[in-house]
Parts: sequence; structure tokens; C-alpha cells
Amino acid sequence: DIGVTGVQTCALPICLPAESITLLRLRAWQNMQSGNQVQALALYRQIVQRLPEDEPATVNLALLYWKAGQRDEARRLITALAQRHPESSTIERYSREFGALK
Repeated sequence: DIGVTGVQTCALPICLPAESITLLRLRAWQNMQSGNQVQALALYRQIVQRLPEDEPATVNLALLYWKAGQRDEARRLITALAQRHPESSTIERYSREFGALK
């Protein structure tokens, strides 16, 4: 229910500190879903900088780079993730899609 989600989302900034990774994730996802790619990129960069092993955030960042035409950067991120998480079917799928598999 979008109404309930919106109310919960509005309450999070009150409950969580501004530097909260949970709040960053929420804002990044919301921006990505609403098509605000510039803001989503900035937020996902912050998350990945703080948590370089974060698979979902790094995949989302790579997707945003791909959509922005920054294909080499998307491939670089996916290739690095594939080295750290060779068992991940998600990363394997994007490695193939981005042409990062050799």
C-alpha cells in the first residue's frame, strides 16, 4: 500500500540519523525508482564507498552507470563484484549482459 509506505518513509528521517546506511539505501532506491538517476547515482556511490562489499548497492550502481552510458565503469564494478562473489547468479547475469565475462 503506497499510502502506508509513504507514511513509513516520511517517519524514517525522524527516527534515523542522517548518516544512517538504512536511510541512504531507502533514498537511493526511491530516487532510482522515480527516475532521478543523478541523485540515485550519488547516493549509491556513498553506500558503495562505505560498504564496498555490498552486492545489491553495487549492482544498482552498475545499472545506473550502464543506463547513463558509462559502460566501462559499469563493467568495472561488475567485474570486481564477480571476483569477490563468484557464486552470485545475479552478478553472473549482469556480467553477461554487460559483456564483462571473458
